[in-house]
Amino acid sequence: MTGGWKAAALALAAALLIAAGAGMGAWLAAGYYRPLLDTAQKQIADSSAAVASCVTTRESLAASVETQNQALVRLQAAAAQSAERAQAAQQAAEGRALAAEQKAQAILAERTPSGADAGSAARQAFDQELAQERAQ
Repeated sequence: MTGGWKAAALALAAALLIAAGAGMGAWLAAGYYRPLLDTAQKQIADSSAAVASCVTTRESLAASVETQNQALVRLQAAAAQSAERAQAAQQAAEGRALAAEQKAQAILAERTPSGADAGSAARQAFDQELAQERAQ
């Protein structure tokens, strides 16, 4: 039986040595890897903050671009309306100029009565035309 006790004691000593070796290995591994893990976690936290900052900046820029696009659309619409008004005003002015030119040509085409002074006849014709325009 003594041989059985020796074998059991030897097995127990071997188990304790293995357990102590495993514990010592875990402690050494933790001492080696803990600073590396802390550094990696800090880098992850810093990266997360940077990503959050980038997302915020991107959203802000997207909002600015949208605001600028809306302003550009409003400016384009205003420019189109202004061009339409300018074209309508130009056509109206051309119509008035043509009417005035036709009236002037009609007055110039009138013949002065024979024996009448051309200057006074022209003055009289223009005075009549002016009176008609003012009456309108």
